[in-house]
Amino acid sequence: MSNVEAFHTAIPQTALTTGSNLLRRALQIDGVFEAVLGAILIFGARPLAALFGLNASAILVGAGVMLFFVAALLFRIAAREPADRPAALSIAILNVAWVILSTIVLLTGWLPLSTAGNWAIALVAGVIAVFAALQFYGVWQMHGQERSLG
Repeated sequence: MSNVEAFHTAIPQTALTTGSNLLRRALQIDGVFEAVLGAILIFGARPLAALFGLNASAILVGAGVMLFFVAALLFRIAAREPADRPAALSIAILNVAWVILSTIVLLTGWLPLSTAGNWAIALVAGVIAVFAALQFYGVWQMHGQERSLG
C-alpha cells in the first residue's frame, strides 16, 4: 500500500472518530451520573426512603446496584473506537423509556411518593432526557458523517 493509499484510507476513520466525540462524551457523562446516583441511592437508602415516602429502603439499594451496572455498560460502549452507534442508539432508547416510565409513575401515583420523591423522579428524568437527546444527536451526527464519507 502506498503512502497516498494509506492516507486516503485513514481519512474516513479519523473523521468518523472525530464525529463520535459528542456521542462518546454523552455516554461517559451519563455513566458518571448513573454511578454517582447509584452510590447516593445505596449509601443514603434509609434517609432517602424516608424523605421520598417509601416504606422499604431495599428498593433504593436495588436501584443503586442496577445503576452501577448501567454505568459500567455506558463506559464500555463509550470506550469503543469508533463509538458503537447501534449500542449507543439502544442506550438512548432506554433513556427515553426511563423518562416515559418516570412520567407514568408521576402521573398515576403508582408509587406512594412524597412531594420530595416526586421532585426527585422528575429531576432525574429531566437529566436523563438531556442525555438521551445528546446521544440521539451524536448517533445522528455519526450517521451523517458515515454517509458523507462513504
